[in-house]
Amino acid sequence: MNSLVWTLVLMSMMIYIVGVGIAQIVAFAGQHEPDLISHDENLETFWGTLPKSLLTLYMAITGGLSWHVALRPLYQKVTGWLIVPFLGYIAFAVLAMMNVITGIFVDSALLRAKRVREKEVSNQVREVFKHADENGSGSVSWAEFEHSLGDPVMGRVFDTLGVDMSEARGLFLLLDADDSGSVSFEDF
Repeated sequence: MNSLVWTLVLMSMMIYIVGVGIAQIVAFAGQHEPDLISHDENLETFWGTLPKSLLTLYMAITGGLSWHVALRPLYQKVTGWLIVPFLGYIAFAVLAMMNVITGIFVDSALLRAKRVREKEVSNQVREVFKHADENGSGSVSWAEFEHSLGDPVMGRVFDTLGVDMSEARGLFLLLDADDSGSVSFEDF
């Protein structure tokens, strides 16, 4: 959620800065030629005020308005030089910024999926050891663990974890961090 808020802030700032610049240029041209905006419907519709300029820029990067339709009144009535900042804005917004935003969301989704998977694996390992704890002591010795390996439930859990049953001893030794010969539920 935090990355979404900052993404919206960054997008809004970019649209606002470019919108103010273009609206200022259109207003300056309107001062030199007072009938410029009122005689051109497209210039008035897309660039006549700052809010209209902001909306036009937003629509241009989200597919709500063709770039050519938005740009035509600028280069026909104001100045052809406005093509450069407008296309620069489009290139930056669509090619660079949107790819970064997509990357942020994909990365966030992958991290969340990884955390969920780690939690599931932890829960499954905990269930394996609870199942193997035959005497209810809260810890599992290698003998208890080895005895429970023949159970079909253990086979399914090992398959889910992606661990081969032949690697059970290695898994047990890995989890027995204190080399006590048993694994307690507190160890993980």
